[in-house]
Amino acid sequence: MPFTAAPSVAVAQEAGSAQLPQTSPSDQSGPSQIEDVQVLGARPAQADRIDRRVYNVAQDELAQSSTALEVIGRLPSVTVSTSGAITLLGQGSASILIDGKPAANTESLRALLGSDLDRVEVMTNPSSEFRAQGTGGVVNIITRRRRPIGLSGNILGSADSQENLRLTLSSSAMIDRWTLTANSSVEQSANRQDRRRAREALTPAADDLIEDHGFRQSGRNATLGANATYAHDAERTVTFGGSIGRNRSRSDNFYSRRFTGAATADVDERTTGRAGADTGEANIEVSLRAPDRRTQTKYIASLSSTDFYFEDIYQRSPALAGALNLRSAQARQGSERASASAAFEFDPTEDLVFKGGVSWDVDDQAIERLTDTGSPGDVMTSLSGEQSVFSAYGSMQFSARGWTVLPGFRAERATYAIDGSTLDRPAEADLFPSLHLRRSLSTDWSVNLSYSRRVNRPDLSRLDPRPFFTSATDAAVGSPGLRPEFTDALEARLEFGSGENVASATLYHRVTSDVWQAAYSLGADEVVLQTFINAGDRRNSGVELTARRALSSRLRFTGTANVFQSEQDRMAGFALERDSNTEHSLSLTLSFKPGGSDPMSDTFQWSARYSGGSRGYQSISSSSFQSGVSWRRPLTERLVSVLTVSDIFDTGDQTFDLVTPTFRQRTEVRGLGPQVKWTLVHRFGALQ
Repeated sequence: MPFTAAPSVAVAQEAGSAQLPQTSPSDQSGPSQIEDVQVLGARPAQADRIDRRVYNVAQDELAQSSTALEVIGRLPSVTVSTSGAITLLGQGSASILIDGKPAANTESLRALLGSDLDRVEVMTNPSSEFRAQGTGGVVNIITRRRRPIGLSGNILGSADSQENLRLTLSSSAMIDRWTLTANSSVEQSANRQDRRRAREALTPAADDLIEDHGFRQSGRNATLGANATYAHDAERTVTFGGSIGRNRSRSDNFYSRRFTGAATADVDERTTGRAGADTGEANIEVSLRAPDRRTQTKYIASLSSTDFYFEDIYQRSPALAGALNLRSAQARQGSERASASAAFEFDPTEDLVFKGGVSWDVDDQAIERLTDTGSPGDVMTSLSGEQSVFSAYGSMQFSARGWTVLPGFRAERATYAIDGSTLDRPAEADLFPSLHLRRSLSTDWSVNLSYSRRVNRPDLSRLDPRPFFTSATDAAVGSPGLRPEFTDALEARLEFGSGENVASATLYHRVTSDVWQAAYSLGADEVVLQTFINAGDRRNSGVELTARRALSSRLRFTGTANVFQSEQDRMAGFALERDSNTEHSLSLTLSFKPGGSDPMSDTFQWSARYSGGSRGYQSISSSSFQSGVSWRRPLTERLVSVLTVSDIFDTGDQTFDLVTPTFRQRTEVRGLGPQVKWTLVHRFGALQ
């Protein structure tokens, strides 16, 4: 197939991902094919399979001095926002996996070094092999399995002009039949933001508002993770893993609110807050492979917990009267998750591959909230509940008339049990079929066609009907009747690959029913209330173009362009209307290495990302553009320095508009401006 090269020795001896490896007649890789055989050559930077794109980041020099979050943010089709949210094709919420298991949070991607990654699998239209949750697709990060004998690893330290400091240690050791890995990270973080909000009231009972808001935050984060793999022999391995995390932060918010009218007095406010989160996870994975290498079975079980809390204290001048004159707001949310899965793969012939499995996921949540307004009768309210999802899937891959065909199905049953409330929901049973087809048109050209169905199910916080104050004048409330949103996705992709030059064009059409949209209203005492509703359907049709090209032995180019037409219901005044608009994005990267293939040569990189404006149910966001440069310089064989400057043109400002039946509001957010970051990476032990 195009883009496929002979695997290196490292590939031949590595274990596959926690999801069973892809082993199609036209694309077989991994330990099931090669054992104890030295194969010369290197893997291509990118390989396209029937249901995913594979980026071999282990050979990317810049990835070796980056975090996992930074690595995936540079991949085609992937967008990472400043808050860490990850989307594919510019839409939907992507599911992030590490070795086939759900990532705990974004912080776990910041604590994972790029030097520990082998490859990243990007699936904009996943097969039924993967859990259906997440309408935006799947990103599966595969870590290195083959390690040097003895102790080795990396130490990364970074500091930036915003006073963020990070120190990360990643180490591994191979001792007899054991492979041990550990990573730890400590961070001192700082964040700031300035914004102005102008609100025009459309009802006589409310006043217009001009609000200036300054936000400052500092925090400390620490994570620790470890894995131990025991290889009984070439066919049987067991892996034990676990991680813990601790996050603490303090914030200072300054508000100056000026109301036009007599209904509400002007006020200056300072809000001080503290927040924290403690996380923990433990898992075990057992892999069994038949001696003939045609059958593999994997069993995975995991437990995880998260405990999050926050407290805000409000100080006003002058003090206000009224039922919503907040003095403080507190909340604590705990979550305990358990999952177990069993998966098998059987390839009786070179042209036939069967896959199947079952999984069970349970999420037990508890939410406690206390709002102190200074009035009698303030009490703490609590809500707890459990969501359970049982699923089974099966697929069969075969060849027919020059096509590789991969049909699959997935059945899931979700149940809810919410204690002490009227929020109990009936069980939901749904089918999620998928179909992938691939055909090689020539040595360099191929075509992929695919269909999948996926879902977003609301968690307890989306259903909780109690107000959750994010500031003295902003609150969010859940919707007990919120239904899951379903997405049916069609894709057709034409691919070209010749050596280091690869390109693709992807046509896609996505229909989301019962789409979630944020709806806003102006409540008592000038509080803006946000909730999520099911707002009809949304249809997105577009094209994405990607290209990677070696312009010379020293200069390389990567580009991605995405344009799609979005059609959805949108609030216009007091009535709904069908709205259609075009959204687009563009990202470009140029890498220059004066020394060519010399590993001690400097590398210079320029990147730019443009995103056009977007429209929602009641919201409009402006376009954004950011550009940055980086300079990677090997100081020695083991020590590398990376200097990065982001937002070099100071173009990070954005505006967000809300248009509702009762008010219009514009929020102007000031960007941070150019930021400088310096990173040092030291490799110790055997060089990988």
